This record gives sequence, structure tokens and C-alpha cells, in this order.
Amino acid sequence: MKNNCTLVVAGAGILVAACGGGGGSSGSSELSQITYGARTFQFLLQVDVAQSPSVDGPVSSYSIAPMLPAGLALDGATGVITGTPLATSPYVSYIVTATGAMTVAEAELVIGVDLPPRFAYVANQADDTISVYVIDPSTGRFEFNGFETAPIGETVPEAAVLHPGGEFLYVPNLGNLVDVPTISTYRIGPSDGTLEPLAPTTVDPGRHAMAITPDGEYAYVMSFQSEMISVFDVDPSTGSLLDLELGVSTGSGPNGVAVDPLGRFVYVTNGASGSISAFRIDPLTGALSQSGLPTPVTGIPVHIDFDPSGEHAYVAADGTNTLHAFTVDPGTGELTAMATILPTGQAPTHLAVHPSGRFAYVTCVTGNSVSIYSLDPVSGALSSGGSVATGDEPRSLSIDGSGLFAYVTNSGSNDVSVFTIDLDTGALQDAGRFRTRDLPLSVALTRGTTPVRKRAQYLYVVNSETNDVTGYSVDAATGGLTEIGPPALAGTHSRDLLVEPTGRFAYVINASGGNITAYIITPGTGELVQFGAWPLLGKPRSISMCPSGRYLYVTVRGVNTAVAFELDPVTGILTQTDVVGVGQDPNGIAVDPTGRFVMVSAIESDDIRSFRVERGTFVAAVNTVSTPGWPLRMRFSPRGDYLYVALNSASALVPLAIDASTGAISIVPPGTPAGPRPIIVEPHGNGRFAYCTVSALPAGTGYLTRLTVNEATGKLTANGNFTAGTNPRDARIDPSGRFLYVTNHTSNDVSVFQIDPITGGLSNEVRVATGIEPWSIAFQTVYE
Repeated sequence: MKNNCTLVVAGAGILVAACGGGGGSSGSSELSQITYGARTFQFLLQVDVAQSPSVDGPVSSYSIAPMLPAGLALDGATGVITGTPLATSPYVSYIVTATGAMTVAEAELVIGVDLPPRFAYVANQADDTISVYVIDPSTGRFEFNGFETAPIGETVPEAAVLHPGGEFLYVPNLGNLVDVPTISTYRIGPSDGTLEPLAPTTVDPGRHAMAITPDGEYAYVMSFQSEMISVFDVDPSTGSLLDLELGVSTGSGPNGVAVDPLGRFVYVTNGASGSISAFRIDPLTGALSQSGLPTPVTGIPVHIDFDPSGEHAYVAADGTNTLHAFTVDPGTGELTAMATILPTGQAPTHLAVHPSGRFAYVTCVTGNSVSIYSLDPVSGALSSGGSVATGDEPRSLSIDGSGLFAYVTNSGSNDVSVFTIDLDTGALQDAGRFRTRDLPLSVALTRGTTPVRKRAQYLYVVNSETNDVTGYSVDAATGGLTEIGPPALAGTHSRDLLVEPTGRFAYVINASGGNITAYIITPGTGELVQFGAWPLLGKPRSISMCPSGRYLYVTVRGVNTAVAFELDPVTGILTQTDVVGVGQDPNGIAVDPTGRFVMVSAIESDDIRSFRVERGTFVAAVNTVSTPGWPLRMRFSPRGDYLYVALNSASALVPLAIDASTGAISIVPPGTPAGPRPIIVEPHGNGRFAYCTVSALPAGTGYLTRLTVNEATGKLTANGNFTAGTNPRDARIDPSGRFLYVTNHTSNDVSVFQIDPITGGLSNEVRVATGIEPWSIAFQTVYE
């Protein structure tokens, strides 16, 4: 007898068919529903996928229709969708069918494939810098990737504006009493995201805003003081801007400019006159012609954005704390107000429409929040969707092109709030706040056909007894090490080393030799060739580098100082720039990930000191914190908000909170008990776990402790030990985050571990011989 099946709705996107026949009946053991936790999924090109179903009842098989995008497949036995997307794809509706003994359940999924995010650039107004970050495509989290200081004369940055092709970054600069207003132009390094300064462009005085047509041919710069929009031709190969001298007048007190998504119209928000000016773009010349009279807005319009079709525009208004919706005339660009006006939080500053056209977000500087709205993709109508907290004084919000992540610059707390976006509801889920430099105003995001992948190409170990550096090539798949020739000679009692960010030069401090030795890293082989040495007054103990790669800092015992050097980016030659007194018997030194602060630990005085630095100069001693128990070397949390130190004689681990504005440090009590004689804490970039080397001297052989990290409080909790070699000292996680390397000081080897990405557990240890008494580890990093 044939079964008779009836399809019934069991929930949003979930369908269940009850099948009768043969006298059977559906019971509690029958299949009732299947879900994937969400309805809408945006997968990313070249980023691995694993989506598992949740089912109620037994399932014999799964199927999906239509066929999934290239590179993805559904497992017929488990229902898991896995693979690596090989091509972009628009959103498509799919039906997953789960078949049970007597019932069939279906789940509707909407799946698309888009380009992954790669780099983020934050304009910091107070210190004329651009912070650079790598974006994790799976979580949206930032990874610090240095910063670029603006060239001399290009001061007071106002925004970061990305060219649509992703090759150039533009930064409008307000200037000051000495420097004229300009637009800085940078070429973006295609693999590592570094910024190369190009020739600037002079612009009219006053505050500025900048927008570029979607095809990248023309740029429009609004100037507050002249109440004009200047029109520039953009050279596609050099990124240079040519003033076409086709400027047009705006309304009174302009404060923002935008180009519609189809490149047809330019809009200016006029704060003083409470209006929006619309202009048609001549596609052949870039010239602007005004479309009708400015559209009035109740309040002070501060920002305008559009749905992807360009049919609807949305304006945030200060003063009235409101969000306005308009229809866009496709021929003229003129705006017609829609009926609904919704409240925002206090003092809106910026507006962003989601790439799907279904949600909008408004930053509110006084309310320290983002207001969330749903948009009807057909009518453009607005409805309120609540709000979420940000850092202090949020200024702008950017959404990555895939629509998965949102980023808010918080000028009052010097950080960026990262949010993941629920593609079904538009809700924002806090993914953490990452430190910036001083007064961040704007963030620009790049994407590409592959995510950023970093790995260690070479690993170097400094050996204090044999006075040399052992180099190894690193197997990208296993993390395995292969020695790359004879060790490079160093000075007497070498203790610490680093590789500068470009991977061209390495530096070793030699305690008894009283100097720094420098090496060129030979391309292709990784061998070190010494090219210079710089004497120090005393015995250097530890070395650290500014994330910009331009400045290097060393602690020196005997004279109780920290010394700063400037590094020539072409030759690698060091020039001393400053020296400052520190605590007694200084040990560790560490530059924070933003490059604004330097921390120095001292063993005899049992303290850690914070200094503010600028361009290789100790400009201020911030504060000193007592840390009884021999504080050793220090590492920073992945977000840059905590400093971790091992107190060697107290057998304890201590997190210190870092004030984002001043750099002042304070102990987070009560600390974490550790095994005997801990050496260093190495946090993982995912923010969930860390590792501590425990020397266990004089009686034991030492081990590693896995630590669980509370990112909100910085607190560490011991979570199991792992055996390493004898007397482990340094611990370094490789740039990919997949492997941990540990120097074993007494057994004269390096332990290589694989890291479980979920639990942080360590496995498959392999030990590789080093010189005698290995101390520190450094990587040469490559981007793929």
C-alpha cells in the first residue's frame, strides 16, 4: 500500500510531512523537525564551511535541492553542509529534506556566497595615524597588523575612504595652523595590507567628507568652510586625484556627502540649513548639476545612505534624534519624504544600510549605542528593532560587503566595537572591542577573492650558551621544523631576538656582549647574515618592536634603563633615539599592539612601568604598579586591553588592565596561581585560551599550563597541564594560530605542538634540537 503524506508547517522555514499507511502512526520516536539554527547563511569564498542540522527524531537520509554552490555538499547520512566555496553566488532558496521512517521534515535555507573581508583601516585623528588590522573571516575579529603614521604635513585625519577597486585608501585631512587641508593617498599592499604613502592632494579648507563613484572614476569632496563640492578624476593605476575644477555649491553647513549605489547621483547633508541637496552626475565628465531644490529634513541631517537598489534613501538627523526615509526619483535623484519618521538614540552621527537592504543601523554618540531598524526591501518602510551598546562616543559604522559583520569606531574609548549580524533579524551580537590609537573616527574595510592567511615561513631560536641563532623552515601543514644550515653567530650570552614586520631583518640582544646584533634574512633560504652591531651601556635583557616596524626598544640591566632605536626601513640600520630610567634590574619590555605604550618589568624593584611613546621617544612616564614576585616578560591580550605577566618567585600569573586613553595599568585581582617558577603567558589570538611555561626549578622538569581566558575581565583560569621538554622558557603561537612552539632551556630543544582550535588542547608534540640553552623564539611571517 502507498503511504499518504501530508505536509504541515512546523515553524518558520520548517516543514513536516506526516505519512500514513500500513496501519502505522507517528509517535514520539518519529521525525518531527529539522533546523540549522538560522534560515539565512552567507558563506565566504575560500572559507571552510561546516553547518550541522538539529533534528527531533530519527533520520535515515538527507537531501537538498537545488544543487549547492560549487565546492559545497550536503552529507546524505548526517545532513551536515561542508566544503569550501569556490565561486560567489547570490542568495538562493534551498530545501533540505530529512527522511524518517514514517515522516519527512523539510527546512528552507537561503544561502549565498560572497567575498571574504581582508583588512580594516581606522583613521585616528588625534595622532595622525591609520591603524591596520587583519579581519578573521570566520568571526569578524580584528588582528593587529601595525599602523601607518601620516607623512609630514598631512595632519588631522577625518575619515578613511576606500577606493571601490580596493587598491587605494584616501584620508581627508583637516590640517592645522601650519598644515593645509589635504587628501592623503595610500596604495594598499595586496598581500599584507600595508600602506604606501603616495602624493597628497590639496583641498579647500574646513571639515571634509569624501565619496567615490562605484566604478571608481570620480571622487567628490565636500568642504564645510567653502560650502562646495569639488570634483576629482581618479587615476585607476596610481590612485592620484586630479581636480577637474567643476565645483558646485552646497547648502549651508554641509557635513556629509554620498554617491548613490548606481553612481547616478551625489547627495550632500546640509546641517545648518536642515536639508539634503541632490546632484546628477554626468557619466562622461563627472560634472554635477543640481536636481531641484534641497529637500528639507527636520533636525540636523548628519548622514545619508541608500538601499542597494538606490530606490530608497535614509537620513539620520541630530537635534531631533530621528531617522527619515525617502523615495528616490530614478531620473532626477530628487527625494520624496515617506510618512514614517522613527526615533534614534541620543545624538546620531552615522548611518549604514545593510548590503541586503533589509536592515539599517545608526550610531548615537551621546547614547553610546547603535539603533537597529528593519527595512521593507520593496516599499523601503522602516520599523524599529531595538539597540545595542557600544564603546564610548561611537562616531561611525561600517558593514563588510558580505553583510556578516559591523564595525563601530568609538572615539571616546579608543577602540572599535565588532559585531556579528544575524542575517534573519538584523540583530547585532557583540564580538569584542579592539583597541585603536587616539581618537578613532572612521573605519574602511577591504575584501578579496581569498581571506588573509598568515603563516610562519621561518622560525628562529636564540641559544644563550652557544651564542648563536638556529634557523628552521616551517612546514605549513604540520608545523614541523627543518634546520636551514649552520646557526648564525651572535654575541656573548644572547638572550632575546625579534624579526621586524616585513621579515627582512632580525635583531638579537647579547647580555654579556652588551650589544645588539643585526641580520639580513636571506630570501628563499631564511639564512641569517649579520650586517651590524650596536653597543649598549650595560647588559641588554629583552627586546620589543613597535607594530609599525619603525622603532625598537631594549631593557638594559646594570644601568636600569630602557633604550629606544629608530630602524631604517631600507637598510635595517639602528639609530638610538631616546633612553629612560626604569625599575631596578629590568627584565621584560613590550610595546602594546597599538604602538602607543611601552611596558617595562623590573625584578629587583618588583614593578611594571608604563610609558607613552611617540616616534621612538618616551614622551611620558604614565604609572608604576607594584608586582611582588619577580615579574618577567609580558604579553598582550589579542584585543590590546590587558597585559599578562608571570610572577616567577610568587608562582602566580597576573593580568593588568590598560587604560585606552592614558596607558595606565592596574592589576586585576586576585591573579591566578601557577606551578613553580612560571616564565611567560602566551595568549591565543582567538581570545579564549592561553599557555604558560612553568620551569618548575629547581626540583622539577617543567611543563605547560593551558589557561582559559575571560576576555571581558582578563582573568585566567588554569585548565590542564601538558608535558614539554626540560625547563621550558619561551612559548610562541605561530601566525596561523595552529601550532605552539616552546623552547626547553635545559633539554636544548624546541617542542612543537598542534593546537585544538575548540578546546585549546595540545597534541602531537615533536621535539627538535637547538643549540645549548635556548631562550627566545621569533617567526618570519608570510601572507598568503
